Amino acid sequence: IQNNAWPKEAIDIMESAGLELDFKHLLPTENLALKGIATASSIYAEGFKALKIIDDITSSGWSPKGDDILPWVIIDLGKPIIIERLELVTRQELDQPDTRKNFELQLSDSFDFKTYKTIFKKDDNALNYQSILSTIISEPKPYRFVRAIKTKKEYFFINEIRVFGKDK
Repeated sequence: IQNNAWPKEAIDIMESAGLELDFKHLLPTENLALKGIATASSIYAEGFKALKIIDDITSSGWSPKGDDILPWVIIDLGKPIIIERLELVTRQELDQPDTRKNFELQLSDSFDFKTYKTIFKKDDNALNYQSILSTIISEPKPYRFVRAIKTKKEYFFINEIRVFGKDK
């Protein structure tokens, strides 16, 4: 680790091989999303508000209205954070493959996402049931906003989004 960050070569190796449990303690552990504010394109009902993705409870989650064409949810971290890793917890209590495919995770400096960096893109093949997607950012930079957005008109449900990193 150099300057409190993994070198790109080390991240590439970890992403390719999987991170051994013995080394997980070296990754940032504080979920910075818990200090953020979540906003969504829509909500299905009162019990499915955007804040459910940052409440640290994996039995709750956010869901948009059924007629929301390309639903999204944004976490405002309050200030730019050097984001090193993101986790997305898929629906745990119900197997709905559409909620685990055709989406992107994006980072931006502005709420309107006129410019952004896509750090994960899921295609038409669904993640496994009860997955927790974890992606290490190969070149961490400061961003204030994290967005999950559907790329096809399909149902979307997210239990949690976790953000790990450090102040810039």
